[in-house]
Formats: sequence, structure tokens, C-alpha cells
Amino acid sequence: VIELRGHVSAAEAFEKADRGMRLSFERSAAVAETLVAEGIPWSQLRIIACGDADRITERAYDKVAQRTNQRVEIVVTDAVAGESAGD
Repeated sequence: VIELRGHVSAAEAFEKADRGMRLSFERSAAVAETLVAEGIPWSQLRIIACGDADRITERAYDKVAQRTNQRVEIVVTDAVAGESAGD
């Protein structure tokens, strides 16, 4: 299973946590759609919206620093598609 973990900067999520979660989900989904277009089955993908909870740059005061937190991490796990977490 490939996890696609979407992140946003604090500026993007400022005062509206739901906006940050939605945007981080949309980022992950965009990467997922690209991977599917390249032949990876949806069943092997797990989309995760992290919002602004896991920042690379804790205090980003300018747009360049904020960009480090606006990302999608691609994590290849040992999980096999079709297995539930308890299997």
C-alpha cells in the first residue's frame, strides 16, 4: 500500500481547520490520480489528509518557508492491498 499524506502550511489553514484538511486531502487525491493514470491501481493507494499538523518548518514567516509545509509525502508501506489493519 502506498500512503499519500497531504500537508498544508499554517497560513493555508489559518482560522479554518476544515479548509486545511480539505486542501491537504485534495493534494493527496491529485497525486493519487496521477499515479492511477500511470498504472497504479486505486486499491494500492491510501489517501491521508494531515492538515497543518506535521510541519517541516515550524515557524514559517514568508512564502518560501511556508512552501516547505505545502506538500504530499509518498510512503510505501509493508501493508498488502486488501488487508485490513487487524490482519
